[in-house]
Amino acid sequence: MKNDLGTTLKNIRKSKKITQIALAKKAGVSRTYLSDVENNRYNPSISFIKSVSNGLANGDMSVYKEIYNSLMSALGYVDIQTPLEKAAFEYVNMIPLIGTCVTSIQSAQLHLLRLQKEIINAPDRKVEKNVQEKEKPSTNKLKFIQAVDMINNKESLSELISSFENRIIEDKKFISNLLTRKIELEKIISEEIQRKSNEVNESLKEIDFI
Repeated sequence: MKNDLGTTLKNIRKSKKITQIALAKKAGVSRTYLSDVENNRYNPSISFIKSVSNGLANGDMSVYKEIYNSLMSALGYVDIQTPLEKAAFEYVNMIPLIGTCVTSIQSAQLHLLRLQKEIINAPDRKVEKNVQEKEKPSTNKLKFIQAVDMINNKESLSELISSFENRIIEDKKFISNLLTRKIELEKIISEEIQRKSNEVNESLKEIDFI
């Protein structure tokens, strides 16, 4: 199969409207070497392909996989990632995501506590907004306006509290799903490592036999 990596890489880069200089900087590679690869002067390492794929993907895992697969396919690879590589890649990128979700929940809980304290201090008795000026003493005008504002604020606080409670519930569900997937990935990684180890042991037995 003809090596068409250079053309594929160049087309993807141009479709993302990224210059060679910008991509080289994001990927941590030499701009000159990147140019040589795009012109099919060199066959790069898989490490290089992963670096430029990451630079083109801007941290989006699904985009990264798509670009990485396209570049590896251009080199003639069919199944370009083993189950172990796929699981390890997803696992490594999942860990910081779990941390971000935990931080989000903690932040929402702090906001929730603050709002709950504020709403306790808001008045419970409704005050009509359309009360005529003559119905309230002029000396209490400021207090009346403040009471109306606090009641309106109480309604807003209730809505905010509800939104933060929903956010915490959703984040907890998301973390639960992530942790479930984390356990699945750990099992896959463990099984793949064991399978690789068995293959090595079988190979060694054959060598000993010879």
